[in-house]
Amino acid sequence: MPLDFSDCQSLEAAWQESSRPWGDRLALDDAYTPCRFTYRELAEQAAAFGAGLRALGVATGDKVALFADNSGRWCVADRGILALGAVDATRSSQADRQELLYILDHSESRALVVENLKTYRKLQPEVEGFNLKAIVLLSDEE
Repeated sequence: MPLDFSDCQSLEAAWQESSRPWGDRLALDDAYTPCRFTYRELAEQAAAFGAGLRALGVATGDKVALFADNSGRWCVADRGILALGAVDATRSSQADRQELLYILDHSESRALVVENLKTYRKLQPEVEGFNLKAIVLLSDEE
C-alpha cells in the first residue's frame, strides 16, 4: 500500500504517517547501542524523549544541539526533538571540540544532547558558560 505524504507538514508528520500501516514492522535494529524498535515503538520512544525534554524546560521552537554519532539512540533523540517541535543542530561527537562549541554557540541552542561523558567532557569548561535548560547524555553513564 503506497503512502501519501502530501499532507505532511514536517518530517515528524511523515514518520507518524509511516507508523500507521507499518506499526509492527521493524524500523530500527542497532547492535551498537543496542536497541531494536518497530515503527510504533520508535514513535513511542521518540515521544517519551520529547516529553522528557519538555519536562526539563525545552519548548516548541527551541533549538537543541545534538552531538552524537548515528545510532539507535541518536535516532530516538533526533525524532524526540522533532516530535517536541524543537529544532536540532546535529553534529557527530567525533567532530573537533572547537567546531562543537561553535555550533553550540551560534545555533542558540537551549539544550544539549551528547553521546556520552567523553563528549560532554570534551566541551568542558566552556559548556558551563552557556545558558542551557538541560544537558542530556544518551549513554547509560552517570
